[in-house]
Amino acid sequence: MFSKSLFKQSCKANGIMWIIITAAVCFMLCCVMLIAGNGSIDETKVSIETGVVQSTVISQTQTTALNDYEMTTQMLEKLDKKFAENINEQFVADPDSSVSVSTAVNAYMAALADVLGPKFSQMDFSGGYVEQYVRDGYVDKYIAQLKKHDEYDSYVSTLKSKYPTLDISDKTAIRDCAIKNITNEFGSATLVVINPNGLADSYYEKEDADQVYRVHSYQTLLMKEFATKPLVFDPDDPVWVKNRNEYAMYNSSVFLANYITSEEFIDEQIKTLDKYGITRGMYCNEFGFGDYAFVRDDIIRDALVQYRGRLEHRIKDAKLDSLVSVDEQAKKVAEIKEQLLGEMSLSILDHLPRQISDAVKEIGAADLYGVLVGSIFFKMAGLLLPIIYMIMTANALIAGQIDSGSMAYILSSATKRREVTFTQAMYLVCSLFAMFICTYLSSIVCFAIVSSKVTTELTYAKLTLINIGAFLVMFAMSGISFLASCYFNRSKHSMAMGGGLNMFFLVATMLGLFGSPVLPSIIRMSALNAFNYVSIISLFDVVSILDGTVAYVWKWAILVLIGIVCYICGAIKFKKKDLPL
Repeated sequence: MFSKSLFKQSCKANGIMWIIITAAVCFMLCCVMLIAGNGSIDETKVSIETGVVQSTVISQTQTTALNDYEMTTQMLEKLDKKFAENINEQFVADPDSSVSVSTAVNAYMAALADVLGPKFSQMDFSGGYVEQYVRDGYVDKYIAQLKKHDEYDSYVSTLKSKYPTLDISDKTAIRDCAIKNITNEFGSATLVVINPNGLADSYYEKEDADQVYRVHSYQTLLMKEFATKPLVFDPDDPVWVKNRNEYAMYNSSVFLANYITSEEFIDEQIKTLDKYGITRGMYCNEFGFGDYAFVRDDIIRDALVQYRGRLEHRIKDAKLDSLVSVDEQAKKVAEIKEQLLGEMSLSILDHLPRQISDAVKEIGAADLYGVLVGSIFFKMAGLLLPIIYMIMTANALIAGQIDSGSMAYILSSATKRREVTFTQAMYLVCSLFAMFICTYLSSIVCFAIVSSKVTTELTYAKLTLINIGAFLVMFAMSGISFLASCYFNRSKHSMAMGGGLNMFFLVATMLGLFGSPVLPSIIRMSALNAFNYVSIISLFDVVSILDGTVAYVWKWAILVLIGIVCYICGAIKFKKKDLPL
């Protein structure tokens, strides 16, 4: 069955070519794995993924800013109208009297209590401007009200449930916690903008003293407006509406920028973004969320300025004057706002065409190193030279010797045909196996060098499976070439059939790659995926190996079956056919 002398003859005849091909394949493999593993391919992936995350975080921040701004402007508008209503009631009650500043302040306090709710209505704001009360004084009065109504203990329990680290024996800690809780209850951004009783003064500590929009409370601005137009304050006056909205924009951004750049919020964000490889340094420095002024101006106010500009433009285009009913006008404005808020809530990726957006996300989430090594090298580039070696060797082992006449000498030496085919088949399979042992060892060494530098799902076990899969592909293809070599008596016919078919499989796989899900949709041409169905190389399922599934097993079985059947059929054909000896 096996001829040592014939095996040695085959080794001698094809050994140099085997060495050159094997060395070239191992060299290419090392270059691919080491160069790609130096961090550059990972940097590309990380850059794309980081860009996606940054765009999403900024978009979420701006969406929050827009919602806070809308909520605040609506609250201020409601406050203005209630204030004007209170002043008008005072004037109607006593037309001959002048409305003093103190009366206006009282009207404002009543409006504030009405807008912000019952907790504020319980407070004693009499005695002048709200700024005369310090923040702790307000909270102390609030706590006193709770004690007066026997609600203090239950309130402290509520604080403890919301803030587990609260020390209920520390009155200062309870007061600070109450400040935080009250702020949350009333709507943080709105409360900072109104800033009753100086409650939100701490939010302005990061502001420059020369900022012209720094107003400690909305009451100050409103009283100045009222002082210039006593008794005729109109909350719907376009000039005042513009001032009010601008005030809301600047001051709501102060609150949100403080909140976003706080250590507590950053810690929570890092916990969420850690799975995307976003570090605290990247978030604070590269994203800019550690810079209060950048967050306030370049992210929040920039979005608000765009929103206000677009809103004003669209309201003008809507021609509200053509609508008779005030309610219809208000409804139309609400629709415009809702549509605009939806548009501006989209991230950069959302503004891109869907296919491009999906492709960018795919690249960010893809294992580029695994795809390069498995699907591109071992499935295509790394097979090219071994296929050339296999085609030439398979042809030389049988058809080449028949064509040259040396087969007559071999058979005349009492070597049986079955022994010839078995020995030559063993040489071809063993030489290919030895070649892939070399590539396997090279890949293991290279991966050991770069594994700590690159982020990939590739492991030593998966790399082993990929090498086995590549060998099984070559085993099946070598069976086809061996069958052609046994079938034809002429080298040109053997090369044309066996070599041509195998090269077709390789070219089809290359074309099929551009239609394969392995590539991002931005460069994928789905029509080319048809080539994957006409190539046996597609049975080498690298994706299944990298994903950790077992779908590749039955495909391997088909490759083994193809190889065995072709070798057996080739041996039978060679045994039965007439040779031109």
